[in-house]
Amino acid sequence: MGSTGTRRERGMSDRGFFEQEFPVALTQHGKIIACTSKPAASGADWNRVFYAAVQNTENAPYAPGQTWALIILMRTERNLRDWCNFYYKDMSEESGPGEDTCPDRILDLLSPTDHEYASNWRERCRANSARREAARNLASGQIVRFANSMWFGDAYGFVSRFRFTKEGRKVVFVALTDDDAPRFRAHITRWQERAFEIETA
Repeated sequence: MGSTGTRRERGMSDRGFFEQEFPVALTQHGKIIACTSKPAASGADWNRVFYAAVQNTENAPYAPGQTWALIILMRTERNLRDWCNFYYKDMSEESGPGEDTCPDRILDLLSPTDHEYASNWRERCRANSARREAARNLASGQIVRFANSMWFGDAYGFVSRFRFTKEGRKVVFVALTDDDAPRFRAHITRWQERAFEIETA
């Protein structure tokens, strides 16, 4: 499925822009009841993602009254003076999007579904949300073991155990030996979304 390139004027909200782009789905036969925009995890092609709970109105031709998830990948070009300065790729949850950081407050509004891809996407979003919540509750000094070991080059090899440390607003992971001796400091990208467990004494 391809993407769409168009002109987006400065100052428009994501919600306002997409309601303008999809007037039938989002204003005539449906309405956004909750939405948010977040940084995307898809790589260089996309830098943000828009999540929305869309409720079909009673005059909608399909599934009136049902609420479903809309996911839109977005990229804004650096040169805003170009006519085509904005690209997006829209999809529903039934496409099984790779972006799966939709917050619980939006997921809670969705109607039940038995669609395989949509159900799987919701489960992944819930799991990511639970991991982010666990990450927020970590205390400085706790030892964490990531489910998947990470490679740190020939000098250190694969490592999964770290001491979680907060230095002001900065988070630092210190790799540990089996007897908890420090080995090296590590920067772990997107660590809040990695599966881990906290070691207890």
